[in-house]
Amino acid sequence: MKQCNSSRSSKRNALALMLFVGLFSGSVGSNTDSEEHAISVLSNSDGSLDIDGNGELDALTDGLLILRSMFELSGGQLTQGSIGDEAIYTDSDDIEARITALGDDLDIDKDGSVDALSDGLIILRYLF
Repeated sequence: MKQCNSSRSSKRNALALMLFVGLFSGSVGSNTDSEEHAISVLSNSDGSLDIDGNGELDALTDGLLILRSMFELSGGQLTQGSIGDEAIYTDSDDIEARITALGDDLDIDKDGSVDALSDGLIILRYLF
């Protein structure tokens, strides 16, 4: 059963990567309403998307942590290889709590649900 979940998780991650590449290859510099909302979330004065607390917003750390969380990964699967240098928060429970605290602010497209393949990819795209 565990291997089946791992296989499903790998397939979801591969799909997310393919969709991200498709989104990222779009026109640079054009803002959609969703991207404008992402910008407003990213510019919160409390730096709330700095998930690992190292003072930097980074797609390959903070963005990846958010995206993995949206895919319901937890523990080591959430944090492995995605904690930034000089991070204050390194424990998966702390990371999960920080992401959970963002709540509805992660619903970038304002469709009523936080979804990895839309909201998560918009955040990741912006961070890149």
